[in-house]
Amino acid sequence: MSNVLAVALLRQTVKKNQPSAVFLGLSQDLSKLNSLVRSKAGEFVRFACRQTASVLEDKPVHGKFDQNMDFIVHGLKCGKLCMVVISNQAYPIQTANRLMKKQIQDVMGRLPTGWAGLEVDSNNVDLKLELAEYKTDSGSQLNQLQVELDETKQLVFDNIQGMMQRNRKLDEIVADSEDLSAMAKEFANDTKKLARCRCFGM
Repeated sequence: MSNVLAVALLRQTVKKNQPSAVFLGLSQDLSKLNSLVRSKAGEFVRFACRQTASVLEDKPVHGKFDQNMDFIVHGLKCGKLCMVVISNQAYPIQTANRLMKKQIQDVMGRLPTGWAGLEVDSNNVDLKLELAEYKTDSGSQLNQLQVELDETKQLVFDNIQGMMQRNRKLDEIVADSEDLSAMAKEFANDTKKLARCRCFGM
């Protein structure tokens, strides 16, 4: 089963003229990690979530925070709100995208008043339920089918776009060759006329 290490909700802010992020909620499950590295892993989770959220733009991101790590950081931004998920590499990207979108919409109605003005970390938003959902959802066969279907649709869409681009280029080549053919015929006619004129002139 795919392992999700943490789910965090943050708000983008600016501190000392640098982009930053403030925690609104964080849920993490470090129980599968070695007890010797758990405390450092907790620090890493907070650091990775804050760094990812502070630079997020309007499209989802996925990537390794460090090439030596086996975990992937997923991030999604909606206005100033950012949802960040840290999972192992087996966790499907499409699932992370779908769940982050769903959870950020669900959380919108439960945000504490004054969340937009928070400048210090808080844990007012209960994300335990979301963490459980991230874990169970990724293991279902139906979800795996949905992921494969989404990937297939994206592949078909990309192929159709590529074909349309090639078709446009082909149309341009045909039009150019027709223009060249017309110009060649015109040149040949002009050359024949010129040759006839020279014959009569001699």
